[in-house]
Amino acid sequence: KLSLQPLLENALLHGILYCEKPEKELTVRAWAGKDSVHIEVEDNGNGMPEETRQKLENGSIGYGLTNVRKRLSLFGMEKSEFQIFSREGVGTCIAIRIPAVQPEQAKQTT
Repeated sequence: KLSLQPLLENALLHGILYCEKPEKELTVRAWAGKDSVHIEVEDNGNGMPEETRQKLENGSIGYGLTNVRKRLSLFGMEKSEFQIFSREGVGTCIAIRIPAVQPEQAKQTT
């Protein structure tokens, strides 16, 4: 819950809104692997400097992303992954991997 909304909002506000590219795109991809669920939110907007990317990825800035990371940690049992890929002028992709919960496991945790 409330994990994708901040990612989409950031992609729109920081990546797409003030980008001067004529062809702006925001893509959301999700798929289930054998042991995990993968989600990516990618824009072809402004991108960000490497220093900013590192600060966002390690949680030293960005309230929305910090909250997303905390939720992922809770739901992913500390085994989730959160990565940010970005290049200035090219765009940004946030990739999330969450361990898959089998139906019988879900019944035990509720």
